[in-house]
Amino acid sequence: MRCHHDSPLIYNLRVIAAPGVVLGTAFASSLQFVLLTPFLVTLGVSRTVASVIWLVGPLTGLVVQPLVGILSDEYHKRHATRLPIVLVSSSILIASHIAVAFTDIISEYLSISPVLLLIMSFWMFDSASNAITVTSRAMLSDRFTKEQRTRAFSVQQFWTSFGSIMGYLTAQVDWSGGGAQRANDPDSLATSVFYCFVISSIVVSVGTMMSFVSVYEKRACRMRNHGPHTGESFQFKKMCINPTLISIMAGSALTWFGWFAQQIYQSDFISSEIMPHEQLLSMTGVQASAFGLLISSGLSCLFGLFIPVILSYTGNDSFYLFRIWAISCLLQGLVLIGSFQVATIPGAIIWEASTGPMFAVACTVPYMLVANGCDHGSSGRVMAVVNVAVCLPQLIVSGIGGLVIESTKTNTAMFVAGGILCTIASRILWVPVGFDVPPWSEKSTASILASTSDLFFSYQEFQTRGDIPEFRVRGLSTPRFKEPLLLPLLPNTVDSHE
Repeated sequence: MRCHHDSPLIYNLRVIAAPGVVLGTAFASSLQFVLLTPFLVTLGVSRTVASVIWLVGPLTGLVVQPLVGILSDEYHKRHATRLPIVLVSSSILIASHIAVAFTDIISEYLSISPVLLLIMSFWMFDSASNAITVTSRAMLSDRFTKEQRTRAFSVQQFWTSFGSIMGYLTAQVDWSGGGAQRANDPDSLATSVFYCFVISSIVVSVGTMMSFVSVYEKRACRMRNHGPHTGESFQFKKMCINPTLISIMAGSALTWFGWFAQQIYQSDFISSEIMPHEQLLSMTGVQASAFGLLISSGLSCLFGLFIPVILSYTGNDSFYLFRIWAISCLLQGLVLIGSFQVATIPGAIIWEASTGPMFAVACTVPYMLVANGCDHGSSGRVMAVVNVAVCLPQLIVSGIGGLVIESTKTNTAMFVAGGILCTIASRILWVPVGFDVPPWSEKSTASILASTSDLFFSYQEFQTRGDIPEFRVRGLSTPRFKEPLLLPLLPNTVDSHE
């Protein structure tokens, strides 16, 4: 990604701003978690139906992410950029925000039910968020080298956690001015939804512009710096027989079963199982859970920035990344299994907050590993496949979680089950010493550029094909030469002469 005219300061600013698009999606998602279900209830939707609506998210992810991954790879194959996909997705996300903020006006103008409009907006929201998630991660994989990705993905986790914190704080503001006694009043809640989602649309716009300004390059520059690529050699069927990628997907699926179990049921756990036994009721169960989540997001935000510091001592080889992820899964499993020991509100807040550092690892390290095996043309597909492994446990938890809790009469049953699966994931991810991630595609750019001898040998292969574009040294009319694979070695002296 670094152009020859970038100073170290400008380049570091690019690394910080490039993942900024996730700031808006995280901010919006936190508002969705806090406000959507209560707002639907005020419109006459039962809590059971509102819970079913939440299945739209993972179902959308299962469909949208692979499609967007393929689309972004094909676009990148021709233009060496994924920015248009990000811009279109952000525009759809902003449109869904406007639809939620102006639900009454739009539904009356279109003569449709406000509930139907909200459900449609929810679908647009999740489709756009999933598209941004897979494309932004693929974009970081394309634009940064193996060493630089550590910082890039860590900064992405920082923006995600920071966006969540700001979203939770924004949702807690009394925008109607009616006080706590009117907190559940329909008009008061509608006012809060309006202001929160208008602010969120602004945050999404700012985050998108951060990524656009930091990643944008002129076509000639990006084609020289980020092409050619070999994504056309990647095939989905080969993923099914790649043991490393299967291990990453299995680890993600098992770990996220525990994460979703905690995220979905922790508020009810505190409200129904701990709060009734507390004598000091200075806050409600939902407030206590929100406070714990706020601390957890803060710790996740800080630990995301600390990951590069750890890797500066251990090295960022795949072996160390796997070990860090495995240890994090084991700690997460122990925290979830220990939920049956939580009996007080302070203990519950500490229990929630303690998962922050592990969440930072779960949102960064797996994608660093995936990026290490990607070339410029396949990162969208591979990131989408791994993200699908995150959607499956959400569907399972949403589908069977209520039945399990009803039969066992406690939320800790889901936490313990998730903790056991996290422990199993830690064993799967405990790879041998010296292990490295192989390329996912047959002719990865990383493998071609692995050694100088490979580079010159590949040139002889290209030379016999006779379809190589001509290049010239800037400022000279002759000599001309045909060595496209040498272009990355000459970023300051080579222009295209097609």
